[in-house]
Amino acid sequence: MYDLNFSESAGWAVDGMGGESIVYSPKTGAARTITAIVERHAPEQFDAGGPMFSAITITVRNHATSGILATSINWGGDTVTLAATKGGTAAAYLLVGPAPISQDAGMVTLAVNVPQRR
Repeated sequence: MYDLNFSESAGWAVDGMGGESIVYSPKTGAARTITAIVERHAPEQFDAGGPMFSAITITVRNHATSGILATSINWGGDTVTLAATKGGTAAAYLLVGPAPISQDAGMVTLAVNVPQRR
């Protein structure tokens, strides 16, 4: 019962914290628009001489239809379409795995793979 109540209240939290619309596209299945808290950070380089990546995380409901169900993510196949910069043009980006950054019954936080051009 607690998990159900927590999951149902997660939608209010995402909306109340300034959530924005993004499109979640599972590798298999229909794309859907969901609300996410999108955190955009300065680009980082993870390996010396390697490509730069924007450190973007999204927090969404941990739900099969109104968010992203953490246990059903296809790492390397599922994408989210969002703007890498606030107000920028949206594009599709892969979710970074092999596991969520954090999750509970109501919310899941995921990393987004946004390569940077040099």
